[in-house]
Amino acid sequence: MQSLNPQESQFHPKHYWILSLYRILIVSSRVVLVHLGISDHDLIYTVRKQKLPKSKARITEFRSFKNFDEEAFLSDLRAVPWDIAYVFDEIDEIWSHWVNLFMNVVDIHAPIKCRSLRNNNLPWID
Repeated sequence: MQSLNPQESQFHPKHYWILSLYRILIVSSRVVLVHLGISDHDLIYTVRKQKLPKSKARITEFRSFKNFDEEAFLSDLRAVPWDIAYVFDEIDEIWSHWVNLFMNVVDIHAPIKCRSLRNNNLPWID
């Protein structure tokens, strides 16, 4: 087995193309030439060490309906003073006030929770 490092060995003229291959792979690998004996064909291989960058975890937000009680939710919706939304003149202000009233009730009965999901560190495996 012979290492293809120009400082370590002399090259036969038929192996000069290997030097160009070596220059391409020299950054993070080692090219090795194995003489197989009686054959004119030599085995050339390389081993590259490459790390995948660690992916960051995704944070997702969702509503938790674990303790959701439909009857309590509907009774709280009935208790909301919807008519104060119509004090405003602009339709956008009416809509935003109505959404605030509704979302306050929703946030009480189905709170938003955050969950951290780790990404797949092996992209070739689904």
